[in-house]
Amino acid sequence: MVKALILALLPVALAFASCPSGECEETAVVQVRKSERSKRDLMIGYWAWAWNGAANTIPGPANQTMGICFSGYTDAQSNLNYCISQGVIPYLCSGSDVTCTKWMTVGGAGTTTDRTVLSGAVGLAASIRSAGFDGIIFDSEYVEAQSTSTDLVEDFYEATANLSSAGLLVGITTSHSAPLGCTNCNAAEVVSGWLADPNLDWISPQLYSNGYSLELVPTSDCSTESPACTWDIYQNVIVPIVPSVPYAYMYDQASTNAVDYFKDTYNITLQGYIQWIQEVDSSFDPDPSPSPSPSPKGYYGRKKWFNRPLGRSGALSRYEVLEAGLLRPGTPLLRAAADAGQV
Repeated sequence: MVKALILALLPVALAFASCPSGECEETAVVQVRKSERSKRDLMIGYWAWAWNGAANTIPGPANQTMGICFSGYTDAQSNLNYCISQGVIPYLCSGSDVTCTKWMTVGGAGTTTDRTVLSGAVGLAASIRSAGFDGIIFDSEYVEAQSTSTDLVEDFYEATANLSSAGLLVGITTSHSAPLGCTNCNAAEVVSGWLADPNLDWISPQLYSNGYSLELVPTSDCSTESPACTWDIYQNVIVPIVPSVPYAYMYDQASTNAVDYFKDTYNITLQGYIQWIQEVDSSFDPDPSPSPSPSPKGYYGRKKWFNRPLGRSGALSRYEVLEAGLLRPGTPLLRAAADAGQV
């Protein structure tokens, strides 16, 4: 049944990519999905770095709708254990004045999402809910299929359907427009499958590499493949696009920002953002009811959090490590170094 659903939806997703807005007849599932989403406020979240621990966890802005425990391990059990042991779960959403859901990630830079990882998350669904999480996010920057792209999309569809049935929301985040590595598969085909999944609540392209600069380019590793993983595949899709940005003002306030770029270049309407940098900027007045117009307020991240001492005396700050290009944010090595007080 899952395979039949994939075969039915993938052609629709690929057809949408070449169909001018308003000139194609939408299927019932697309009409329902778009109708449901149009009634919702913008999604505003932040990645809470679990290695900061409870004492240094930033609760996020007053208008956030998602708080995410990010740790970077490959499998669901390790991520769940780490979020619990670090004591950060109670602090997720604690700064919010609006309805806010708590999420746990599976994966990170340098890890691979495959059938085993997906099935492991499904098997842990009850424990994830019991720990206090409302949703799960697959950080899929490298993926591996059994044999073909369809195999991997089928694995994702089965996982999202089962997690949804277990009462969990499901999101996917990836490096720019698509995974950096796609073993036994084509990255554009996999992303097209994600964007046609009726059980996926949102997808978050990461619009950065070092974590501090906004980068609007597609994933270079697959941008010349056929089909290519350019931003065109995100046009006319049923899954909300909620990009991850370094600082919240980069979403729609910077001179070059995500909202204007995607709308002007691809006629893609974004549905919110997730902040990577760990700080709340109290100089902004939070809007408790964010909407596409006017732009959401309550931005956080402009304060130089990296000026605060971190780790042991004399150690490099995380900012210095990242700016030097030594490690990418969220890598297991950086997390382990942080745990040891080395950064």
